Amino acid sequence: MNTASRISSYELPSLSAIQAEKTRRRCKSYQEFTKEFWPIIEPSTAYLNNWHQEVITEHLEACAKREIRRLLINIPPRCGKSISVAVMFPPWVWGALGQAYERFIYTSYSGSLSARDSRHSRKIIASDKYQELYGHQYQIRKWLDKDTETFFENDKAGFRMSSSVGGTMTGEGGSFLIWDDPHKADEAQSDAIREGVVEWYRNTYSTRLNDPSKDVEIGVMQRLHDGDMSGYVISEIGGFEHVCIPMQWDRVKRKTFLGSYDPRTKKDELLWPARFPEAEVKLLSKKLGIYGTSGQLQQNPSPEEGGIIKTGHIKLWPSEARLPVFSYVLQSYDGAFTEETKNDPSGLLVFGIFEHKGKNRVMLLDAWEERYEYPELRKVSKEEFKSFYGEETGGQHGVDCVLIEDKGSGISLRQDLGRAGVPVRPYNPGKASKEMRAHLVAPLIEAGLLYVMESPNNKGQVVKWAEWCMKEWRLFPNAKHDEAVDCLTQALIFFHDSRMIVIDIEDDEEGFADDRPRKIRNPYNS
Repeated sequence: MNTASRISSYELPSLSAIQAEKTRRRCKSYQEFTKEFWPIIEPSTAYLNNWHQEVITEHLEACAKREIRRLLINIPPRCGKSISVAVMFPPWVWGALGQAYERFIYTSYSGSLSARDSRHSRKIIASDKYQELYGHQYQIRKWLDKDTETFFENDKAGFRMSSSVGGTMTGEGGSFLIWDDPHKADEAQSDAIREGVVEWYRNTYSTRLNDPSKDVEIGVMQRLHDGDMSGYVISEIGGFEHVCIPMQWDRVKRKTFLGSYDPRTKKDELLWPARFPEAEVKLLSKKLGIYGTSGQLQQNPSPEEGGIIKTGHIKLWPSEARLPVFSYVLQSYDGAFTEETKNDPSGLLVFGIFEHKGKNRVMLLDAWEERYEYPELRKVSKEEFKSFYGEETGGQHGVDCVLIEDKGSGISLRQDLGRAGVPVRPYNPGKASKEMRAHLVAPLIEAGLLYVMESPNNKGQVVKWAEWCMKEWRLFPNAKHDEAVDCLTQALIFFHDSRMIVIDIEDDEEGFADDRPRKIRNPYNS
């Protein structure tokens, strides 16, 4: 057979087959796959490309290749995160990558949202375009009794299952465990509800990976609280590659296993000007308020300068300067050892009164938080009372008073220390909430009356042992714990009510209506 005869015996591929192959090769890129199938789920909305979408798809590609096995994405709402993570991802993995055996388990705070994403994902798979490209690789097993809106399976043993937070997993295990907005925004401030979500994740959802040594967990959400799911996996679990994308650039250079990912260079530069221009972002910020803006838009559970407690007003005592002579030293306790608070640490903050520039000020002298059972806390408290604070040569001062909240578990500690001869004073907050107490002492801090020691090794920063206090003060009321806040507020209220510290017009940069010392209402005298 001559060459011409051999060529004529082969059937040349059709133009449509050539085009399909080109599309298949292009859609090996998850970003290109998303563009290709976007019109199927958003037929009336044009696809707006932006750099953050490429960042998300690149990291999801790395997850599919098992280069990343734990991924956390924090990004503002309405930026396409669910479409990328929950809708397009399974069809792309099953079809474009040829991994139809992968099993996806999704959860969200809302069962209806989980079902919506499941429908959209299945709509892509059922489309003529998808079937033309990948229909020869696998098919959905429609005849199964459990083929529902929230569960569908293919003939290669892969499936996509969705559930709401708190729901049952019916014994299923997945190779991709994905949680998408596990908290409802208006419920995240409830300790009981928020901690319930984390508890469900810890005891139920997190155990559903088929092979923990190689399978993948992905979380995507907007930040809502320091103790939300993101806060939990960052602080308690670790090992997550973290993609954090604020609405306005906060000058933090972030990177993951894949390198730096945020291309912005100017402070407050917008994430997606085509969709969220400056006027829209300002309007969103007004609607959300200071805490919502900080969390949901900026992915920081509390404003940089602090919320109720403006930590930017706290003064640093220079590390090279000698400590002042203290005229009064107070130990302020927040005990947590009852059955109801067994998971919370106890806290101690020590404050000293000193004179500076003709006025009394307050300095944080020591701080710790530890988890103690009551007998150990009582023993530690007795030892702490023996401490001295200040310079060793001529400036040390012992403890004048131990302040303990006169409620719940604090009553036992106060009584036992009193029997041991420790000068204990009860603090009764009455009906004042933690937030109210923070508002009461905020003017004292904003007047520059509170000092924290500067780190000798990191100029311009607080000493290392005080970092946890600064964090809790700044994050409050969105912090996971608030021992430092309770100890601070009861101490400052005590100092002010005892007339050890006052605010006058010279202290306050904003100025008050008159020049009389500013009075702070004592909530436990009401």
